[in-house]
This record gives sequence, C-alpha cells and structure tokens, in this order.
Amino acid sequence: MDNQNEILKNTIAKNLSAYRKKAGLTQSQLAELLSYSDKAVSKWERGDGVPDIFVLKKAADIFGVSVERLISDESEQVSEQPEEQPAEKQPYLTRNRKIIISAISVLAVWMIATLVFSAMEMKGIEKNNWLAFIYAIPISMVVAICFSGVWGRAADIMFTVSGFVWSLALSAFLSVKISNRWLIFIIMIPVQAIIVLSCNLGKKPLFRKKPKLADGTSSAEEENTDSKNNTRGENL
Repeated sequence: MDNQNEILKNTIAKNLSAYRKKAGLTQSQLAELLSYSDKAVSKWERGDGVPDIFVLKKAADIFGVSVERLISDESEQVSEQPEEQPAEKQPYLTRNRKIIISAISVLAVWMIATLVFSAMEMKGIEKNNWLAFIYAIPISMVVAICFSGVWGRAADIMFTVSGFVWSLALSAFLSVKISNRWLIFIIMIPVQAIIVLSCNLGKKPLFRKKPKLADGTSSAEEENTDSKNNTRGENL
C-alpha cells in the first residue's frame, strides 16, 4: 500500500511539473491560480506531498487536461517545453481578458445611463436628470460583484461589495429629502465592518478543521514542512 502511495506521489509530482512547464507557468504563478503558496507547489512537485482532489481538479482545468491525466503514468510523455500557442490560451493571461470583459459590462451600464440622461434632456425633463449617473454607480458595482463572485478572489469581492454599499448610500443621500440624512453614512460603518469580517472568514474559516490532503497531512502541516524544506525547492 505504501509503495502504491509513493508511486502515486511521484506520478502526480512528475505530471504537475511537466504540465506546468508546458503551460509556461512558474511555481509562483501556478500557486496564485490555485490559491496556495509556491512552497506547497514545490512540495507537490518534489513528491513530498499530494494535493487534494479539489486542487487536482483546478490544476487540470488550468492545464486543459483531465484529472486522470494528472494521476496516470500511462499517459504519453509530456513535453516540458512551453507550446507555441496564441496568447489567449496561456492560463496566466486569462485574468486580463476577464478584466476587459468586466470593464466592458460596466461601461455598458454607463452608456445606458447616458442614454437615459440624454432622453430626459430631449424631453425637457431637467429636474434631477443627473441622478441617472448617480444610480449608475451602484448598478455598476452590482455588475462588478457578479464578475468578482465568478472570477475574482476574496479581496476583489470585498472591494466590489464595499463599493456597492457606499455608492448605494450616496444615491440614497442625494435622492431622499429628509432631515439628518447624513446618518445614512454612519449606518454604513458597521455594515462595512461586517463585509470585511465576512470576506476574511470566507477566506480562512476560524472554526473549520483544516482539510486533509491525500497523503494524510493537513494543509497547515504542509506549510510548516515547506518552511523547513524550502532549500530543496526548485529554483525557477
């Protein structure tokens, strides 16, 4: 059984290293995409540990292969040389495309706001027509939240949600004609604190046991071991 585990470790280590180099990624770039440290990636590629199935699935998606290809030693030899391929197929460049798509969607919101403002101007409706641009701010943040939830990291979600909350407060402050409306911003302070705490809890849960890796060690143990063995890591 131990022999089979060693074979599996070495197979995954070899395939991870080969597919990473084929994709033209450094250990640090792959670690960022997997939301792990580069020390963890170095450990996996040395065969000193095995990533869990969720990490393997994410790595397989990044490399454009199946999980079976990562854990099988019967697959054809993988060339470690990066393939000549269009820039849009490089995994580490996809973030730029995602930013562009998000920006286009947000600009579409402002284009609609401009059209609404222009239509009100042409119809002679001049009272508070400028609010079209004010309302476009929280709507833009909603669009940004959607893209951050799908593509972004915890920090991206925190900033977009915070932007939505404060822009919504600004819209209410400018739209509602009541006394002491400045209290809206005071109310937003504890809301902002809740957002920050929620995002941090979502990133590193305080009361959930660290997941076990395939070799029986926890991710915390893996990080501690990495700090002791970092001199054995691969220099890229």
